[in-house]
This record gives sequence, structure tokens and C-alpha cells, in this order.
Amino acid sequence: MATWKRLRSVTQSFSHHLQSGLSFIQPHVSDELRRNEIYAVEISLLPSIAASETFTISDSLALVLQDSILMFRRILAKEGFSETDVVSLSVRIEQKEYLSRDSKIVTAIVTENGRVVSGMVDYIIYDNRK
Repeated sequence: MATWKRLRSVTQSFSHHLQSGLSFIQPHVSDELRRNEIYAVEISLLPSIAASETFTISDSLALVLQDSILMFRRILAKEGFSETDVVSLSVRIEQKEYLSRDSKIVTAIVTENGRVVSGMVDYIIYDNRK
């Protein structure tokens, strides 16, 4: 297994990926958050996709999450890890406003020996047009 520092890099990189427009997760998650009248959700991605009972994973969100899992696997391999090193993967997404890019994403990995490694991205977009 590669170093713990590299595993933390995996969590940071994956959080950045989820925040970016490339993942296309934000609009789907924001729609579901608004529909359920909540501002945060934790989604388990590995070993399977699941969320709390108060959050519905739509078909379109499930597809985007599947694509993100593929990206996670690429990032993991690039940092020198194998999939057997990871027991679980979860993300927590928090938004202050619906349909906003101002969100906080925390990625948590549990390793085969029980160690929890997490990384966070907290984007705040300032609007200077006021």
C-alpha cells in the first residue's frame, strides 16, 4: 500500500472532482436536497451506493455517481493504491443554498485495516456585483 499522505491526496482529488462541473453531481444533488428540504447529505459510494432514507437517489444521480466511482478508481490507481486497500468510500455534500456552487464536500475512505482518511473541499463563491 502507498503512503497515508498519498491516500489523503486521493480524498482531496476526489472531493475536487465532485465539486467541479466535470462530475455534474452538483445540480442533481441540489435538486434532491431541495426536494427533500435538507441542506446536507452523506452518500456511500463503496461498497454500494446508498444514502439516508430522507434523500432519494434519482436514476440520473445514480448514473453520475457511477461515473464518479470510476474516476475515484482512476485517482486511487494513479496514487499507487489498489481497490482492495479501500473498504468503503463516502461523501458528505453540504450546500448553504439550493442550486448553488457554494458547497462543502468531504470524502472519507475506510481502509482495509480500519483507518479513516478524509479530505475536504469548501468552495465559497463571492458575488462582487452587489
